[in-house]
Amino acid sequence: MTVQARYFLFLSAVYWACIALISVTWGPVYQWMKQIIQMESEYSLLEQGTKLVLLVMLFGSLFAYSNRKKVEEVRLSIMFILFALTLYFAESNFILNLWQPVFGAFFILLICWKLLKVDWIALAFMLLGSALVFLGVVTDLLMDRPMYFPKTEFFEAWARVAGLIEEQFDLWGIACIAYASLVAFRITATSVFLGHFRNLLLLILSLAMIASGNSFGHWSHNPSPIFELISTVMAVIGVLGVLSFDRHIQARGFRLSYFYEEGFYVGFVVLFVVLPIVYGRTGFAFNLLLWLAFLYYFYKLLMRSHPSINVKLSANP
Repeated sequence: MTVQARYFLFLSAVYWACIALISVTWGPVYQWMKQIIQMESEYSLLEQGTKLVLLVMLFGSLFAYSNRKKVEEVRLSIMFILFALTLYFAESNFILNLWQPVFGAFFILLICWKLLKVDWIALAFMLLGSALVFLGVVTDLLMDRPMYFPKTEFFEAWARVAGLIEEQFDLWGIACIAYASLVAFRITATSVFLGHFRNLLLLILSLAMIASGNSFGHWSHNPSPIFELISTVMAVIGVLGVLSFDRHIQARGFRLSYFYEEGFYVGFVVLFVVLPIVYGRTGFAFNLLLWLAFLYYFYKLLMRSHPSINVKLSANP
C-alpha cells in the first residue's frame, strides 16, 4: 500500500470518527446550549455538522477542479461543486422545499452516471447517501403531513421517533455523498494535505466557523442584531482562515481556484457571509428561476475558466 493510500485511510478514519461524534453528542450539546440561548433546530450541532460536511465536499471538489487536468475528472468535479452548493443552499432554506427533490434528483442521476464509468466505490457511497437522504425526506414528510401515509403500526412507530432520526438521516446521508466526492478525488486530497496536517486543521476550523455562522444567521427565524453580529463575525473569521489556507497551499504549488483571487473571494463572501443574513423568502416560480439561473451561470463559468476544458472547447467550436 502506498503512502498516499495509507494517508487517505487515515483521513477517512478521522472523517467518519467526526461524523459519529457529531451524531452521538448533538443531544447533550443541544440541551447545554438551550441554557444559554433560545434554541432552534438550525442552531443544533447536527445542522451545523451537516453544513460543515457540505463545505468539505465543496472544497474537496474545488481542489480537484483546480489541480487536475484530465477533462473527465474536471467535469466530474464541476458536478460535485454545483451539487455541494445546491445541498448547502437547500440546508439553508434558500431553495424552497418544493424544488429541492428536483435539483437533488438531477444531480444524483448525473453524478451516478459519471461515477459508473470511473469509480465504483464512490458510486456505492453516492447511492447509499442518496438513500439515506431520501429516508430523511420521507421522515420529514411523515412529521409534517402524516395524513399522506397509511395508518399502520409500521408508520406509527416511525412517526414516534421521526423527530429524533430525521436530522440523523440527513447527516449520515450527506456524509456519504460528501465521502463519495472525497473518494473520487482522493489523489488530489492526499497530495494537498500529505505531510501538512496543520493546513488541514486550519481549513476544517475555518469551514466550521463559516457553517456555524451561517446557522446562527438563519434568516427564517428573524434573529436579533446580536445573533446577526455573532454570525457575521464567525463567518468573516472563517473566510479569513480560508484565505490564510489558500496562501499556504499556493506556496506549495497548489491552487484553490482558477478564478482571479479578488473575484473568487468577493463571490465567496456574498454566498457565505452576506446571503445567510439578508436572504428572504421568494415565490415558488421566482425561486426556481433564481437558482436555475445561478447554477447555469456558475456551470458556464467553471467550464470556460478551466484551461483543459477551454482548450477542448476552442478546438471543437
